[in-house]
Amino acid sequence: MEALGNAESPTHRFTARLVELNFQSYLNHEKFAGTLIGLGRNFSVADNRSLIESVTTQIINWLASFRLYLDYAETSLKRQFGRDSSQYLSFKGRTTDAYDNHRGYRFIYKFRNYVQHCGPPIASLRVSRSEQRATNPFVKQAAVFLLDRDELLHSYDEWGPVRKDLLAMEPEFELRPLGQESMEQLRGIELVLLDIAITEGSRTIGDLREALSRLPVDAKGAPTLYRFTTSSDEPTTAAQLTPTLFSHDMVEQYERVASGAIQPADLHTRASPPTQPLFDPATVEQHFRRDSRAVQAMSLWQAEGGGTIAFFSAVNSMIQEDGGVDLLLTGMFNMTAILMHMTAAALGVRPDGLLGGLLDVYAAQALDSEDPDPAAGQQP
Repeated sequence: MEALGNAESPTHRFTARLVELNFQSYLNHEKFAGTLIGLGRNFSVADNRSLIESVTTQIINWLASFRLYLDYAETSLKRQFGRDSSQYLSFKGRTTDAYDNHRGYRFIYKFRNYVQHCGPPIASLRVSRSEQRATNPFVKQAAVFLLDRDELLHSYDEWGPVRKDLLAMEPEFELRPLGQESMEQLRGIELVLLDIAITEGSRTIGDLREALSRLPVDAKGAPTLYRFTTSSDEPTTAAQLTPTLFSHDMVEQYERVASGAIQPADLHTRASPPTQPLFDPATVEQHFRRDSRAVQAMSLWQAEGGGTIAFFSAVNSMIQEDGGVDLLLTGMFNMTAILMHMTAAALGVRPDGLLGGLLDVYAAQALDSEDPDPAAGQQP
């Protein structure tokens, strides 16, 4: 079981994925809020305070997971290998290099401490005429989220070498470029941790090879280890059975690392971060153009005030012209997703939270519709 745990460790990278997901969530919220403002008053009247709070919430979540990742990795390496081990020293050397030589990483590292001790950062919105108007008439203005340099310096005294970095910045500056640089360094640290985990998996892979050797040559199915747990205090309690699968291919790959045929880095692929947040203004315009059928249908619904004969006639014509309902349905789903994210950003909530709230509303309505009417003497 220890050997199997070591072999599976490189695939159990929850904290690394958590940081990536929270960072992407911050970027998406910032882009959505900027898009909502950028579309101008003809589209909606945005509540700037709610938008700033929405983005700030995602920043705090990302910063918390950023520090959690580093602290968890350091503690785990110390406990497993020791403070003087080569594994821990490799990790420490990589984090030190990131801090000493990369401004974005050391700023985010200290910025997390600032947020913990001083509260949410003072942020502002700069709104200006958009340069995209010539190519995208929907985007009338551009919105950029900024941090206040002097407020950061005034409110916190523990910046260390980052204080010099801050003094060299503009009075108001964007967090996003610094965040992107810090994430590049964090991904490099994760590669070091993956190499350590793969090397440890290859060290104990012989035990899994021994387990495979005990199987009949003509055995069918996937090799599986079963752990049985019983309680001597409660003999009547059924045994707990925990099956864990592993593959011949996994064992062979680790054996190649153990023999030196390949390097640990050959067994992991560096995941590329998204090159573009999901719904920036240009992407929103592309979705609306591609999903014009959905926009046409909803516009007609609004104009007709509901599902009139004219509405259904027009929708049927669209379906016939498109050769089926797929285009309209896909457009409806895409348009709904865009509007849901924009609404969530304007309200300062997560999209899944907004959707969950709608489910609660519909569930309550369904329960109400199922309640019998005592006055009418009806039975459910």
